Formats: sequence, structure tokens, C-alpha cells
Amino acid sequence: MSQTVRVRLVNPRLPDFIKPKRYEIELTLETRENIFYGECCIMIMILKATQNISLHSANLEITEVILTGKIDKYVIVVKARDISYIHELQIVVLDFSEVLCPGNYTLSITYKGVIANDGGFVKVSYVNKIGEK
Repeated sequence: MSQTVRVRLVNPRLPDFIKPKRYEIELTLETRENIFYGECCIMIMILKATQNISLHSANLEITEVILTGKIDKYVIVVKARDISYIHELQIVVLDFSEVLCPGNYTLSITYKGVIANDGGFVKVSYVNKIGEK
């Protein structure tokens, strides 16, 4: 367990030096299989150098994380090297192999989850006007 994760266990608040600016979310529901797939792009501003980004997340399997940005004249494209879940706090910690300098970035996350009756997406049956379920 990394030092960052241990600090998160003591303090469940997310760091205040990473500011989300905009979210774009696309979901695909597979109701017959009780699964959903998602892709999100989060525009963030990093105010202090860091190697980790922490987010709230519950009952999701993150399959890919890519961070892109432009620092000075250079385009940065980095994949998360490790994804750690702190289930009791509903936090996921994304660890990158290099230090992320202050600046604007786009955090692209691909994930999947289960449609269940214990929170998140809930599957509810209903009968329409012509009696079809």
C-alpha cells in the first residue's frame, strides 16, 4: 500500500489542489446482462505537483485511465500505472509514473459496473399501457 493511500484512510476528503472544471460522460446500458459501460472525460486543473489523483468512486471497475495535457509547448499523454480502491471510503487513487506539473489536463476514464438494487443504477420493471413488461 502506497503512502498516499494510507493518508487517504486517515483523511477521507479529496485533495483541494485538483479542481474539476467540466465533465463529459457517456453511458451504455446492457440491461439484459445487468451491466453498464461508461467513458468520461474530466477537465481538471492541477494546482500543485502530484503523482496521484483521487476521485470518489463506488462499485466501478476502472479499465483504463489516460491523462492528457499541454505544458508549455509539450503535449503530455500518460496512462495510470496503478489504480487503488479504498472501498470503505468510496475513493479510487490513480497513480502515475511521473510527477504531474500544475496545469490543465483532461482525465479520460473507461469503466464498467453492475446494475444492482444496492445503489447506483437500479433496474426497475414496469408495465406499459398495453400490458407489456
